[in-house]
Amino acid sequence: MPSGDVGTVRSLERDSKACDVARAGDNVTVSLQGIDGSNVMTGGVLCHPDFPVAVARHFELKVLVLDLEIPLVIGSQVSSAPL
Repeated sequence: MPSGDVGTVRSLERDSKACDVARAGDNVTVSLQGIDGSNVMTGGVLCHPDFPVAVARHFELKVLVLDLEIPLVIGSQVSSAPL
């Protein structure tokens, strides 16, 4: 989602080792069948076609910035540190 493309998961790999399950927060490589790679984009979410993920119209968050070396301005790119 949100593209609505339907495909099949052919394989999953976690840390370059085959696995059967991927959970939220796992960093996995997913091999898909039936979905063109050019349609896979940042922000896309894999889900079961019978239980689609709702598309948000509004997203609100609070950001705590520690030890900032450069100014944080509108349009700045940020990345999260692992917990």
